[in-house]
Amino acid sequence: MRVVRRTARGIIIDENGRLVLFRRTFPKRKPYWSTPGGGVDPEDASVEDALHRELAEELGAVVDRVQQVYVTAAPRGEGMNLQHFFVCRLVSMDLDRRTGAEFGNPAKGRYAVERIDLRGKKLARYDLQPAAVKDYIVANRQALLATALSGDDPPLMRADAPEPEPEPEPARPSMPPILEIVDGEIVGAPAGRTTDERSPARRWRDRLRRRLPTPS
Repeated sequence: MRVVRRTARGIIIDENGRLVLFRRTFPKRKPYWSTPGGGVDPEDASVEDALHRELAEELGAVVDRVQQVYVTAAPRGEGMNLQHFFVCRLVSMDLDRRTGAEFGNPAKGRYAVERIDLRGKKLARYDLQPAAVKDYIVANRQALLATALSGDDPPLMRADAPEPEPEPEPARPSMPPILEIVDGEIVGAPAGRTTDERSPARRWRDRLRRRLPTPS
């Protein structure tokens, strides 16, 4: 199926480790939450450029440390809609500077900005849509926090991935077999092989003595 629409959305984390979301409300409907962002326009140089434009329009926001971490696909007409999710750090936000046309359209509902602490367990209680993205954020919140706030990038996992197994301990080198010595013969060794129990110094003296002339 061909891609008929792309959207860029931000998993925005502020300096206090809080996720910046929209609380969406409509008449006669329970509220739900969504990540900020919107469609990629033809004039956008890239999906990431679309993200910066959308966040400026919707939040009056500037972000950095932007990294794409997740993509979802959903049917749309005769094709599919791809949603690209980027983790990023919030640098600044001024809601008085947002210019999105949706904020003046009652049919679009209300867009209240809410911040939710990612370090706790509160996010699990929110109806964040789409659900797959919520599962992904919950599964990777420590890695997302580190990527946005510290610059250290631990590996990000799929939401349905099993817990990583501990790495096996390195194998210890095998010890050579201990051979039994009986009457100077090594048991199991080729016939005629014997041990020499003399010390290296004693062997050296014996070899030297054999080379010296026998005294008359």
